[in-house]
Amino acid sequence: MDRMELYSALSAPFEDSDLEWRLQWTNAEKTSGTAVPYVTNRAIQNRLDSVVGIDGWKNEYIPWHSDGKKSSQLCGISVWIAERGEWLTKFDGAEDSDIESVKGGLSDSMKRAAVQWGIGRYLYTMSTVFVEVDSKGKTPKIRQSEYVKLNAEHQKAIAKLFKPNAPQTSPPTTTETPKTTPPQKQDSALYAVIPAVPTKAVPAYTVLNVVKVASVKRKEGDMNLQLRDGGGKTLQAFHVGFDPAIAAGATLVDCEIKQRMKDEVVFNILEKYVIAADDKAA
Repeated sequence: MDRMELYSALSAPFEDSDLEWRLQWTNAEKTSGTAVPYVTNRAIQNRLDSVVGIDGWKNEYIPWHSDGKKSSQLCGISVWIAERGEWLTKFDGAEDSDIESVKGGLSDSMKRAAVQWGIGRYLYTMSTVFVEVDSKGKTPKIRQSEYVKLNAEHQKAIAKLFKPNAPQTSPPTTTETPKTTPPQKQDSALYAVIPAVPTKAVPAYTVLNVVKVASVKRKEGDMNLQLRDGGGKTLQAFHVGFDPAIAAGATLVDCEIKQRMKDEVVFNILEKYVIAADDKAA
C-alpha cells in the first residue's frame, strides 16, 4: 500500500454509529445549544486494524503538563511504514476531562492523534448544529430525538466530500487525495497537522434563529445565528458583539463569513453584512 492508498483508506468516512456527539455550548436556560461530532475510540481502533493490520500500529501515552488544577496527556499513534522499514509516530494531546479525569484525557488525546493520520478529519469541516437540550440531571445532554437531525447532517457532509455512491463502511477505491482535503501544515513538533480552513463568501442569508451568548469581554454579549441561504441550505455562524437588528426573519446581504478553528472545532464567523430592511451597514 503506497502513501496515497494509506491516506485514502485511513481518511474514509465513518458510519453514523461510529460517532459520538458532544455539546459544545448551551444557552443560559440549558434548553438548546450546539453539538459537534467525534469518532469513537473503538471505531479508530477498528479502522487501524482493518487498514494496517493488528500488528501494523501501536499507541503510547505520555503525561504532558499540569497547572496544579488539571493535567494533560499526550498520545502517539505509530504506523509501521514497510517501504521505510520504520515506525512513523504522530502525537497530539488533550486535557484530563472533568468527568472521567485521566481516563477521559487518554481517550481524547487518542482521538486527536488519530486526526493527525487523517482518521475522522473530515468531521472538522462540518458546521456546528443547533440542538435541543435535555437539562434533567446534573449534566445537560442532547435530546435523543435530535440524533435523527445530527445523523442527517453527517450524511450531508459525506455526500459533499466523498463520492456519493462510495461505500461508507470501506475506504474509497480511488488512490487520489480528496480534493476537499486541505494541505497539511506543521505548527510544532507535536501538533503535526492542522487543516487549513477555507473562507466562505455567500451574498445573502435569512436569519432563522438567534441565541444570545454571554461574554466576559462585551457587556452586551455575542450572538449565535442560524442562517439560511437562497438555496435553502442552513448553517450556524457566530457574531462578535450583539446587534439587535439581527433578528429572526431579517435578511442579511453582502455577507462575509469566514471559518476559524479553535480546539479542533471549526466555527463560522459573520464578519461583514448589511441589513436589507433598512440598508444599515454593520
